[in-house]
Amino acid sequence: MDQELRKLRRKQATLARRNVYKETPEAVSYYSSLAPEERIKFVSKARADNSRAMAKRKTKSRFFTVTGVIAISFAALLALLPIFFTFLNSFMSSSEITANYGIIFQSLPGGSEGAA
Repeated sequence: MDQELRKLRRKQATLARRNVYKETPEAVSYYSSLAPEERIKFVSKARADNSRAMAKRKTKSRFFTVTGVIAISFAALLALLPIFFTFLNSFMSSSEITANYGIIFQSLPGGSEGAA
């Protein structure tokens, strides 16, 4: 009896500290109302749904990552292509430059005198 009285007084003191003098009933959730077998079934279904959603999200994320890498690689290639061809054309001899670009040099003022 002493223990029960102590418990009751402690509960009353707690309620008084909170400035609440009525005890609120404990809320009963859907999950707590289920039987143990139903709880396992409920949780396994939720886990399956979550795993499917995670797989879908992961696939979507990978798709956008791969697409982004391809797009950025293509842009980098386009930016570096002129530098690459300039570097390769620097190894041309004077005769090759005249053969390939002679018409362009002749159309410039001064003719082909200023050519390579």
